[in-house]
Amino acid sequence: MDTTNKINEQSKYYFLAGFFLVVTLGFTLLIQSITFFLNGRIGAWQFPLALVLALSLHIYILFKSPWMATGKLQGKLFTLCLPLVLIIIAILVSGHFFDVSDDGQQYHQEAIIQLSQGWNPYQTLLGGSSMNFLKDVTAGWDPYQMGLDYKTIYLIWINHYAKGTEFIQAGIYAMTGHIETGKATNIILMFAGLFLTLSLLLPKLPPFKAWITSLLLICNPIAIAQVLTYCVDGVLASIFLIFIVSLILAVKEKQWMHYLLILLVVILAFGVKFTAVVYIMILMGAVFCWLLLNKKLKSHKKLIVSFALASILGVLTGFNPYITNTLKEGNPFYPLMGPKSVDILSANTPPTFQERSTAGRFFFSLFSHTDNTSVGGLQHNPPVLKVPFTLNKGDLRTFWVDTRVAGFGPWFSGILILAIVLLAILISQCYRDSRFKNIFFIFITLVFTVAIMPESWWARYVPQLWYIPLFLLLATELLLPGKFGLLKRVVYIALIVNVGFTLIVIIQNLVITSQITHQLAILKASGKTIIVDFGESPPLRTRLEEQGIPFVEQDLEFMKAEPESFKRSNTRFLPPDHIDIQPPFIVRLLIKLGIKPNPWGGIGY
Repeated sequence: MDTTNKINEQSKYYFLAGFFLVVTLGFTLLIQSITFFLNGRIGAWQFPLALVLALSLHIYILFKSPWMATGKLQGKLFTLCLPLVLIIIAILVSGHFFDVSDDGQQYHQEAIIQLSQGWNPYQTLLGGSSMNFLKDVTAGWDPYQMGLDYKTIYLIWINHYAKGTEFIQAGIYAMTGHIETGKATNIILMFAGLFLTLSLLLPKLPPFKAWITSLLLICNPIAIAQVLTYCVDGVLASIFLIFIVSLILAVKEKQWMHYLLILLVVILAFGVKFTAVVYIMILMGAVFCWLLLNKKLKSHKKLIVSFALASILGVLTGFNPYITNTLKEGNPFYPLMGPKSVDILSANTPPTFQERSTAGRFFFSLFSHTDNTSVGGLQHNPPVLKVPFTLNKGDLRTFWVDTRVAGFGPWFSGILILAIVLLAILISQCYRDSRFKNIFFIFITLVFTVAIMPESWWARYVPQLWYIPLFLLLATELLLPGKFGLLKRVVYIALIVNVGFTLIVIIQNLVITSQITHQLAILKASGKTIIVDFGESPPLRTRLEEQGIPFVEQDLEFMKAEPESFKRSNTRFLPPDHIDIQPPFIVRLLIKLGIKPNPWGGIGY
């Protein structure tokens, strides 16, 4: 077999591995949606059934489809087993780490718990008559200033936000009985993005560069920061990448697998969050315009049909919230839009940002030191501009799950400047190349998806911004091979180092997980019923329940005894006396190295 055929065969194997992972999640969501329409509930059987169906489809393509007629048996068996192994790894890894994000420990996990306990969001909303106060609110109201308790506030988000991702995660939770395993969806989607991107790039680039570029694309700082949490912005980052790759493959190859992949990705995207719907519709609209401008609509009728069908199914699987919100609150995107819209940003905005324009906030966020400061948070310092590619301790110490300032990493501002240089080179060197026109069209589309977001300063709202410099680097590799090698290497190195900086979140989570495990071990060893105040994090009751630790919920605000908090949460409990258990290895190692763990959890910030 010559080199070209071998690479094309490898490309197909990688495509099928990524395809299998997306199909498993997509089928799970479809099965659960049908179950809800039939007045059923989330169960332990839905994810395994989807896995069996995806495996059956996978086997058919590998051994029966003409598309894989030339594939070798060894490669087919490897492609058959690889995604199954990765799903198991994803579940095991996710189950080992605690979600220590605010949103995850508050309403995301609560939604998953309610779903796993039988809640059918297509049929009913949680809260009943306690939510009647919503009839009297007006646009721009702030639930935190109304004096509402946290459980009531979280019910607003749980009832009315998109929940497709939580459906799948609840299915995994129902299957394993361990709340943290649901986060496996994040890792599965990152693996899917890696393989699908490889399938696209391997025929175009040398293998090493194809791997490096694919890894950098999936290592979106937002996805890395949230991979061990139930936050959904990282999921959006992976789905955005997968959708772009799927669109390019569908236009290029016109295979039914690509159309099915697009359909399932759209369904998954509609279930992530409201902004995902907007981004996906823009991307589909851009493809339609490109086909129209290039007079290729007739030859891609199946693609257009898949867009229409995917949009319909996306709304149907998202019956709650899109249809229920429209019927009950007058807008499918309630509570973020409509006559009763909620103001969720004022308290989250960094100081001085409210007085700046959208462009000004965007600039200051990108070109400042990394910080998680906000008007309503514990830190109130205004963002501080810095020289690109410089670094201080705060850039590493404050990078977190939902970083508000410079959320793409401390070197991203410099990387953007280098990307502008790449763009100038491409325009000056390749403006007559027909391929550049297509590349520039994609570039403009990506920029547009960022520009339309009023709160683009917050990295989690525009995770696709990470792909723009990488896309320009890739374009330079494709259109100017062998040229500007030094500049390209500098960009690669800057991207790799920046990703390395963002991995501090994983280290933080490892430390915090060890600290929480130690706390749970002490509580369990006491053999006593624990008095606990869950505060802003009611879902943390599952940690105690899974460990078999009896507890009584009680307000500890005015207790004389000094309560202790679970690390990185506002859940407090009265610690038992005289229980001495050796701290976990990670904590002992940090102390030995002279690194003092943070009382709030983790190290540093």
